[in-house]
Amino acid sequence: MVYPVQPAPRGGFPAERASRRGPIVLAVFLLILGVAFATIGGNMLAQSWSAARRPTTPGTILTSGLQQHRGSKGSVSWSVEVTYSYQVGNAHFVGDRLAMLRSRGSHSSASQDLRALSPGTACTVYYDPEDPQNAVLRPSPGPVPYVLAAGGAIGLLAGLACFLAWWYKRGAPPA
Repeated sequence: MVYPVQPAPRGGFPAERASRRGPIVLAVFLLILGVAFATIGGNMLAQSWSAARRPTTPGTILTSGLQQHRGSKGSVSWSVEVTYSYQVGNAHFVGDRLAMLRSRGSHSSASQDLRALSPGTACTVYYDPEDPQNAVLRPSPGPVPYVLAAGGAIGLLAGLACFLAWWYKRGAPPA
């Protein structure tokens, strides 16, 4: 028995339509992720850079120690906990932020950080002139914001490349 050949439905078979939508779905996903990561990383960098430009005042380390943190799967990380006193004008303050971003690491890296923060040691405090209680000892951001911003930029470029590939593949180059 001979079966007649059916013409393809308008717009192609469902599997063909889905394969044409794949690149645009991927492009939108990568663009959204790229914008999110670039925004988060950029905001973290902006906060750290603004802290580095803040006025400074001398301070004194009051207490310092290591804090152990346990992860959900039993992993262990360490952070440095510190308090310090400082004065802005005639007002005295006590701060507890080591850096703009809280960080955790291995016991050896946290111990190495702790050595420079023994009680009674002089320190430089970076404070917000509009809110002197907002202060840190280390304004540098560390690697995390750079990784997030770079990952966001890569996501944006990859999303743009997927969008252009989809655009050209559908036969309508951009004007």
